[in-house]
Amino acid sequence: ERLRQLPGVRSAGVISVLPLEGDRWGDMISLPTDTRPLFARPEASYRWLSAGYFETMQMPLVSGRFFTQDDLGKNVAVISQRAAQIAWHGQNPIGQFFHRMDPEGKPFQVIGIVGDVRAVDLSKQPPAMVYVPLTYRSNNTGSFVIRTANDPAAMSDAIRKAIWSIDGQVPVPEVRTMATIVDGSLAARNFQ
Repeated sequence: ERLRQLPGVRSAGVISVLPLEGDRWGDMISLPTDTRPLFARPEASYRWLSAGYFETMQMPLVSGRFFTQDDLGKNVAVISQRAAQIAWHGQNPIGQFFHRMDPEGKPFQVIGIVGDVRAVDLSKQPPAMVYVPLTYRSNNTGSFVIRTANDPAAMSDAIRKAIWSIDGQVPVPEVRTMATIVDGSLAARNFQ
């Protein structure tokens, strides 16, 4: 909320791992009707995030809806088109349920489908992605995303102050643009 109130900020959100920053949580998409052994079921990259993330990153909503604040604490998921394709094989997943690896755990209900993103590496096809509310599995690290009308570099101090107004002990690394992250992901290839 503090970041959204900064002058020039159009939208903001938070995610466990930014696109092109690696993959830290892989799991399965296990449908109740899938009788295959667990290891044969589709795998996906998982991310936890907040309401506002998809809008900030301008990810297209293909079907259903994005997360809202009302989804906090619920077992709901937004999936990528690739996840919908490999797990539901052309059927509409909106409103459908799935489990992660533990078939006894509380299932997730699909509320939306978003466009695919090259989440891990620009040279690879977009992976199947499952996005869940940050209350499901948040940890001590994450990244804020901000869409602003202002120069992002000029907002660094205001962003740090907004975060430190909540907790002055939180380390805030450098403020980077997505263009910088994309360039960084290509650095080794460009060097070669």
